Amino acid sequence: MRPLTYHISKPLIRIGDKTILDYQMDNLTSCNIRDIIITTGSFEDKIKMHVKEMYPEIKISYVNNPKYDTTNYIYSMWLTK
Repeated sequence: MRPLTYHISKPLIRIGDKTILDYQMDNLTSCNIRDIIITTGSFEDKIKMHVKEMYPEIKISYVNNPKYDTTNYIYSMWLTK
């Protein structure tokens, strides 16, 4: 996804008029899910800021994987336990 991800994380890439994360959040909230865990890596602050602005009424827990470069997303999922 380079060069798109040099300055933003993949979830914040726009497809049409929304980010990838917005599509996911909209789908979850449309199913009345209001307690969500988001794993983060690089650009964690940008993700948190975006979610706070777009979904202030949703309870969000963030889990950061400091070893993402060597473990990838599987370890991130394990950290959410």
